[in-house]
Amino acid sequence: LIHVDNAYKWQSLIPNAKLKVWDDIGHMPMLEIPRVSAQVYKDFLDNL
Repeated sequence: LIHVDNAYKWQSLIPNAKLKVWDDIGHMPMLEIPRVSAQVYKDFLDNL
């Protein structure tokens, strides 16, 4: 997890990178929105 300003930069530099930005969520989405973040992680792993 990195600051959102840097996330767009990294995304532009990494081929096939995907970026997920949640409004009003801090540095611990796995605690703040566990079901949502777990689904995003699962979707990522399923597509490897």
